[in-house]
Amino acid sequence: MSKKSGKWAILLGLCVAIAFIASTTFVPSGDAETPVRNELRMSVDFTILPMVLPDGTETPAQSAENQGLGEPEVITLPEEPQAVATPDQKPIKPQPEVTEPTPPVVKEQTPQTPGKVKSVAVKETDTGFTITIQTDRPVADTSYINLTTPRRLVFDLIGSWKYHNANVIRLDGSVKHVVVGEHPDRLRLVIHFRTPPANAIKPTVNTTDTTLTATVALQ
Repeated sequence: MSKKSGKWAILLGLCVAIAFIASTTFVPSGDAETPVRNELRMSVDFTILPMVLPDGTETPAQSAENQGLGEPEVITLPEEPQAVATPDQKPIKPQPEVTEPTPPVVKEQTPQTPGKVKSVAVKETDTGFTITIQTDRPVADTSYINLTTPRRLVFDLIGSWKYHNANVIRLDGSVKHVVVGEHPDRLRLVIHFRTPPANAIKPTVNTTDTTLTATVALQ
């Protein structure tokens, strides 16, 4: 090979090398479909990865605010509602179980048998008169009332009593007659006078097991 042919070969080689380097570095501006080799295909999130400077050093990760992206959105999950006692609200205490009380057993009371008045006798005295009553049991209580217009004496045996003799006892002295009457809660004697006493009458009562004596003074 001659020296002239060698020079052309070297020149041709240089042209090929320059063309290869130019094709890998520069891209025609009108070709939009040809990828650019020195351009990143996607942006890097520098909030996660640090930025590498040309001198090889790394910068700290930047916040979203420093990159101009604004404050990051904070998503708050809803909390479950909790019962909060207010100052005026008192804690609810469990109420004890209430059971209905058992009604008391009421014993039936046997009706009391009425007492029996066997006899009623009226006797005149120098100062007045006496009433003697015979019974089958002791007399627990008595009472009396003075009636006016005309004046009369009412004498009662308290309690349930039965009397089966004559209801009207007639006399010849200062006592005109005595009327005996049964009532549900007493046996009543009403004494009528021939000459009514001027003042109220207060009988004096004495009792034994089966005898009651009422003494009345008219003077």
